[in-house]
Amino acid sequence: MKIAKQIFNTALHLTFPQQGLFACLIVDKMKANFDYFFSQDKEKIKAATAILNACFDYITAFPDTKKFSLSSFSEQIEALTPDLDEEEGVAAYAFDFCIACHSLLRLLHDFDLQELETVIEQAIATVDMFIQEYLDLDPSDADLEYKIADSPFMLNELERQQALLSSVQTVKIINEEQVFKLRDMNRRFPEMVNLRAIYPG
Repeated sequence: MKIAKQIFNTALHLTFPQQGLFACLIVDKMKANFDYFFSQDKEKIKAATAILNACFDYITAFPDTKKFSLSSFSEQIEALTPDLDEEEGVAAYAFDFCIACHSLLRLLHDFDLQELETVIEQAIATVDMFIQEYLDLDPSDADLEYKIADSPFMLNELERQQALLSSVQTVKIINEEQVFKLRDMNRRFPEMVNLRAIYPG
């Protein structure tokens, strides 16, 4: 994914807490897909929300993060991840969120920037998957890549990531107020995908 690599290369110039904040915001937007799949299981939605909120809290507290332990969250997100051998359809979108969330946790815990690239790629891959399903695209279509890249959903996702990246770059001190503003900005972007259009509840 060339565009994902470009976004990642720009993100390399951020400080670590900025990189973590950027990754948190990407995964935060993906959570709507998890919520849609588990719409009848409020406890799982509540658990995923708590994990994400803890990640934002960790970044806000950085570098004084001694009171935080992320290892238990990794186990929790694994338990929340749908088994694609047993579930299909919309489960794949919840699965993508869980994979991105797991990478986010590893990024925060291990400072492994490859996990940041995975988060960026996972979000774009989710939109790619949706577009192919939504437009019922033939994988052998010679214009497949163009049709995906030209979709409003993909254009919106790339615009969102680049706008968030630009905004995060300007944040010198990450506090609760800045996090609130950025999460609110993130929510105001169009939804990543429209699962109701192909998986009506």
